[in-house]
Parts: sequence; C-alpha cells; structure tokens
Amino acid sequence: MKTVFALAVLCTLLTGCSSSTVNYNFVYLKTGPESARKTPEESKTIFQGHMSNMQRLAAEKKLLIAGPFAKPADPAWRGIFIFDVESTDAVRDLVKTDPGIQSGVFIQETHPFAASPDLRRMFELEKELQAARAANPTEPPKNIRGYVMITAADAAKARSALAASSFSKSIVFSGTFSDTHAAIFVLDATSAQEVRDTINRDHADLGPCSIDGWWSTTSLTGLLNARP
Repeated sequence: MKTVFALAVLCTLLTGCSSSTVNYNFVYLKTGPESARKTPEESKTIFQGHMSNMQRLAAEKKLLIAGPFAKPADPAWRGIFIFDVESTDAVRDLVKTDPGIQSGVFIQETHPFAASPDLRRMFELEKELQAARAANPTEPPKNIRGYVMITAADAAKARSALAASSFSKSIVFSGTFSDTHAAIFVLDATSAQEVRDTINRDHADLGPCSIDGWWSTTSLTGLLNARP
C-alpha cells in the first residue's frame, strides 16, 4: 500500500495533474492547401464561422480547450483543440464541421490524449470567468492570455526534468499522446524564450522538444490555482 501511495504522489509531482488519467483527443490544426488563396473577405467569413463552430462544440461540452500558437517552431501549426470525446474517429468528424477545415484553410492531425480528469473542470472555470466579467463590465476583458506549450518526444524524461526545474509548480496541465508517447506540458508562462533560457540555466534535459508560445482562455489558470 505504501508503494502505491508513493507512486501516486510521484506521478502528481511529475505531471502536475492527478494520478489518474482520462482519454481525450488532441487535435493540431495545421495550415491547409487553400490557406494562402483566400481573399481577406473570405478569410474573415471563414474565421467567424470557425469561432462560431468552436462555441457550439464547447456549448455541447465536447470541446474543452482551444487556442492558437504564437510563432511555433513548426510553422505549419496554427492551433489546437482538446476534445472530451474518446473516439478518435468521432473527433475527426467533429473537426470536419469547422469552416476552416471545410475550406481547406486548415487540415487536422488528431491524437488520442491521456490527461488528468481535472481538464473536465474547464466548462465550470470558463463559466466562472464569464460571470466575473459580466459582474465587472467596466473592467478591460481578460478572456485570453499567453502560455507556453512544451511538446516533448520523450514523455518520461521531460516530466522528470521539469519536476526538477524552476517550472515544477508552473505546469497548468499535461498529457501524453497514446499513439506516439510524446507529451504536452502547458506552463503558466508567457514567453517561450524565457522558458528556454530558464531550462538551459537549470540544466534541465527535456530531450527532443519544441517550446512554443500559445494563447488560450484565462480560465485555464484555474486548474493551477485550485491545486494544493
């Protein structure tokens, strides 16, 4: 029993999540073949439809998390979705309802994703954020903010290195791609370069990885703030 408890504690420290995991699906939105061929008017209409479709999927409690990259290492990466849907085929069909996909502006790359059940609190946290904004309409809206996303090829190595680094308590959420065993770590940080510099200063060897700026809802910080 003591061994099981110790392993659970270690898992929590390394992943920044609870010890159990839930099966989600993670989607990369990548630049599609028609991306550069759209007029400004067409792009505006597609983007409006893209946002409306995301809102619909979130209202249906299928889309948990979404957000665009900021100058990623892979220039084809445009953004991500995380779906609370276990079937990868079902998620591919859901993503096909996006006007960005339908128009060829985006293409999708989908991976089964194991992460903390705490991600399901996002619907509640987002509702709280919107309620707070409605209660203080004169304050500037703070609906989105920057984060840093680390994509590591060796999940175990990256977890261990981050646990020993300055970012051990800054992991908002993390998860592992079940098909490739790569891992995602989202940090409560706003500068990818500062994260790189700090990791180098800490001599933290994450193995092969990319460290990218990423934007998403401010309510994500609720996952970190609620952690003991």
